[in-house]
Amino acid sequence: MRGIRLALIWMMVWGLPATAFADMDPKYSCLDYFSRQVTVVKAKDRKAPAVEASYTFRGLPVLNVNFHALAAMKPSTLMQEFMYYRECGRHVLGYVVNPATTAFQLRKQTELADCWAVNRLYYYNGTDKATVIKVQEMLNALPRGHWQHFPGPMRMVDFPKNCYLR
Repeated sequence: MRGIRLALIWMMVWGLPATAFADMDPKYSCLDYFSRQVTVVKAKDRKAPAVEASYTFRGLPVLNVNFHALAAMKPSTLMQEFMYYRECGRHVLGYVVNPATTAFQLRKQTELADCWAVNRLYYYNGTDKATVIKVQEMLNALPRGHWQHFPGPMRMVDFPKNCYLR
């Protein structure tokens, strides 16, 4: 009996975050730089970006989702997928554990995370180039007030030019 209790305590302390979404669509799953599964959790800070890649204090990779920011932005499903994939890209490419130290690095990391997200939409989800261009247009037309909730710095994107799409 004591062994079972210890096992339960161990699972609560070192297991997945308690607020993880068990029913999250598997297409949003990704692995971090260290090949660990990234878990989607509800953000505790209402002022946080809509989706943000981070690590828990236990070192578990997570995507923090701020539902208040999402409700304020009212992004389309396509734009919401792009936001999830972009932050997954930051985990996959190691930018959460290795953040930029210069403006040039930040610009390059932002571009590569955006390209990772677009490639995920294009190759994994099977969207066409017209849909990728639609994401680009939505992102470039994003109102200034929404950038406080959108992942990454304010920017203009050109996916066909900067990202490899056959």
